[in-house]
Amino acid sequence: MSGLTDEQRELYDKLQNAITDRGNVAKILQGASRDDLRAVLIDTSKNYETVEGYQSYTITLLGSVIYNSDQKNIEAILGKAKDEGILKEVLNTPNITIKKFESDISTLTPLAFAIHLRDRKRIETVLNAAKEHNVLKEVWAGEELFCREKIKTILQKAEDRDMLDKILQVEKDTENEAKVDDNQLVSLTLKEENDDISQPSTDFDDKSTAKTTNKPIIIGSVCSVIAALAVGVGCGVAGIQLPILVIAGIAVAAAVLVGLVAYSITCAVSSKLEETNAQGQHKDQPVK
Repeated sequence: MSGLTDEQRELYDKLQNAITDRGNVAKILQGASRDDLRAVLIDTSKNYETVEGYQSYTITLLGSVIYNSDQKNIEAILGKAKDEGILKEVLNTPNITIKKFESDISTLTPLAFAIHLRDRKRIETVLNAAKEHNVLKEVWAGEELFCREKIKTILQKAEDRDMLDKILQVEKDTENEAKVDDNQLVSLTLKEENDDISQPSTDFDDKSTAKTTNKPIIIGSVCSVIAALAVGVGCGVAGIQLPILVIAGIAVAAAVLVGLVAYSITCAVSSKLEETNAQGQHKDQPVK
């Protein structure tokens, strides 16, 4: 019982003795504060050895009364936990350890422990307490899937239609809430995608401008090469020998001339496109 104060340790011992003797647990709980109650109900220090000898439990006070199948004291502990606002925590905390041999150790919640003991009355007591205090949905959601299926199987065999219907309704409500959450997530995702699409992009304009600027340069370069080759070949055919510098000069002059002409044409076309885009954007703007 590490971590307990002297008062909490005294409360724990009194409750443990009352549980062992099937005494009046409710009377002892009356004067317990919320903090003290939470400490002693969460603490795990009591050990049980089963008759078989190969299985041991480390359990809470609530686990003790569940193990003893003491319905009256189960209800007393759960009722007090509800009054102090800690019922959901008490039922959802996996603090009951079952050890089979050395390699098989499981840690369970009080409800899962009741399932392990295969006692319908114990299970129903925990479920009823959760239902009456409006935490059944949270308690059910906190259990593993295989535990839920075991509970439903036990209730079906016992023909406990009332509790089974409540469990099925909880599952249905939980599934509906999950669908609502999924739909909201999808709607939010679609909205974000639509917002991204509606944002004006300047990437295309930047690329167009770069292409407009680069076209004259590319055309001029190509033409300079063609001019140089043409002059060289022509002179060779005519038997005229010109210095390399003269041929290079002719090529440069051709590149400059063709580049200027291409640049003028490209700028004129680009200007016309920009005017068309500007008119289109002006039409798209809402009238104020």
